[in-house]
Amino acid sequence: LISAHPFIAALADEVRIYTIAYLHLVLIGMVSCFLLAWYMEKRYIGSVKYYYLILLISGFVGSEFSMISLGLLSAETIQVALIVTSFLMVSGIGGLLANHLGGSFELNE
Repeated sequence: LISAHPFIAALADEVRIYTIAYLHLVLIGMVSCFLLAWYMEKRYIGSVKYYYLILLISGFVGSEFSMISLGLLSAETIQVALIVTSFLMVSGIGGLLANHLGGSFELNE
């Protein structure tokens, strides 16, 4: 509804990273988090170690902030931030998967 406004439509056309950030927010943020919460509620996923969820959510939030901070940070800084936050998300998903499959992915055992 907001994208129907001419200024917002022009901004989305000129700066593609905003469109990517919006799609990232909707698809990864809302759909994946909803499915994860639903699986936990239906007990398809057993007991979850919450630091894996914290890794996943902090990686997601950090990547959103780095994508929308295009005018504030340099492109190289944003690229490094996206690499770091992607690593956080992959670590969180990998930890949840290892936890679900019965393995342990502990760094300090």
